[in-house]
Amino acid sequence: MRFHSPTDGTPLEENAAGELVTAAGEAFPVLAGVPVLVPAPDAFLAQHRESTLAALAEYDRVTPAVRERLHAAARRAPGLAPERFARDWAPPDAALGVAPAGSLAERLRALVGAARAAPDLLAEPGPAGARVLEVGPGAGDRARTLARGAARYIALDRSLPALLRTGAEVPGATLVLAEATALPLADASVDLAVAANVVDLLDHPFAFLEELARVLSPGGELRLSTPDPGLGTGDDGALAALLEATEAFEGPALADGIVWPRVHGPRELQLAVLQRLVVRRRA
Repeated sequence: MRFHSPTDGTPLEENAAGELVTAAGEAFPVLAGVPVLVPAPDAFLAQHRESTLAALAEYDRVTPAVRERLHAAARRAPGLAPERFARDWAPPDAALGVAPAGSLAERLRALVGAARAAPDLLAEPGPAGARVLEVGPGAGDRARTLARGAARYIALDRSLPALLRTGAEVPGATLVLAEATALPLADASVDLAVAANVVDLLDHPFAFLEELARVLSPGGELRLSTPDPGLGTGDDGALAALLEATEAFEGPALADGIVWPRVHGPRELQLAVLQRLVVRRRA
């Protein structure tokens, strides 16, 4: 697959060092098969060097070349405070601990079980042969379903652990570390885009929607969900209004009141109520 620069949109080619470069010489590293297509990649890797190594080590993907590339990033961008990649998911089989019958924990367990048994409205496979993009795949829970019958499944996230976890679920997935508001993909290069609970986390959600409109093919489908359709405004129609403001989408079809359980440990549970929106790129 051909990627494009996240800074100026020009096509990238692989050089002799295994990096992706523009015709003007802008270079982006590829770590253990994962292209790092963020603006200022050296600064990004310098900030996340230790957690990058830890994430790659978990999947036995640390090589001398990877270590040297991370050290080079630190030399080129010194003095940055270390940060860790977010890992905000639990294993798919996580559950609440045992509690006496009739307790609140028992009732919560039943609610979580019902929510998990409900169909994932974002995970339905696209048309056969579709090019599928998932932004923010998390633990890769829906990756296998979205990839079923697809010509290509692309997982895009700024968290390397999330990408490696998704790659373990779908070995043939295309993984790319990038920013949601600077998608390193060509215009009209995907047919289905999915972003579960991502848009409310972004500082510039309108820029994200414009990027999704750009990379979607005419007639392509966009599926979004969020626990905060007001995007911090208090108006539950804010996300739908932003989609309309892009002038690129038809819809939305809207579903509300979807319970989303996040089990973080045997005694830690978060429940959110989601809104799902589905729109199509105008032909």
